[in-house]
Amino acid sequence: MKIASSTAFFLLLLLYACQNNTEPQNQEKNSGKNLDKSEVAQEKTADLPPIAPVLLTGIRTEWSWSGTGISAVDSIVSVPGLKVERLPKGLAFNIVGDIGLVNLITLYTPEGQVDLLVRDAGSIPVPFRLKDKGYSQVQVVGDMNNWDSSRGLMVKKGKVWELIFPLPPGNYRYRFVIDGQSMTDPKNPNKTKDEQGQEVSVYQVKAREGNKKNLPTVELSEKDGLSLRLHLPKGGAVIALLNNRQLKTKTDGQEAFVELPPNAKGQLRIYVQNEAGLGEPLFINL
Repeated sequence: MKIASSTAFFLLLLLYACQNNTEPQNQEKNSGKNLDKSEVAQEKTADLPPIAPVLLTGIRTEWSWSGTGISAVDSIVSVPGLKVERLPKGLAFNIVGDIGLVNLITLYTPEGQVDLLVRDAGSIPVPFRLKDKGYSQVQVVGDMNNWDSSRGLMVKKGKVWELIFPLPPGNYRYRFVIDGQSMTDPKNPNKTKDEQGQEVSVYQVKAREGNKKNLPTVELSEKDGLSLRLHLPKGGAVIALLNNRQLKTKTDGQEAFVELPPNAKGQLRIYVQNEAGLGEPLFINL
């Protein structure tokens, strides 16, 4: 009887130890269930064709992701100064704002994380002016400053009130606010009505041809394992995309370095931006 009791006690201890050893493994498996969609997307590489850069044609650009291979968009992360609004039908969006330079919007999709390159059409200094008639304060509000009067305070220069905005090409609705009273631009015959039916002036900013001779170029100098060395004859900022995901880059004067992930495959696209604009991309098949 004593032997049987000792054996039973030993079996109970062994069973208790086995249960304790398996508990952390169960917690590790369950922890994966708490990941949100963005974390899951970060772990996946979307098997999609390269998505071309989106050109911001004005302060508000409508763009659709139809035909890109993306089935849905769970969430979007945009850069400061840029807002992405969902439209009611399909995968259509409004991109609102002006980045001033080339940059990225990150999409979290069922297929994986997608880094989407966006670029503007080149900002142009646009002066808004109004002749003074003894006013105390003049502001201009419109699409160019999101109708925010605090960002539209004009400066009196002689007999003219003026404020300059750097704007990409497009049509911009606006009104003047003179000593608290709103009015359209008396010198601008181009007018329309806003969503509330109020008459507003419209300023058309036309595109201008840039100097293509000054656009940046990029050349592959050396590939050493998981590192690429690039030559930038005209300098600039570098963005590298592999399978629509941004890679880490480092720029040092006329040289740039790109870090490749292990077992990198696909088409690497390298873009360079300088004051003249966005140059033609360099394509490297890995």
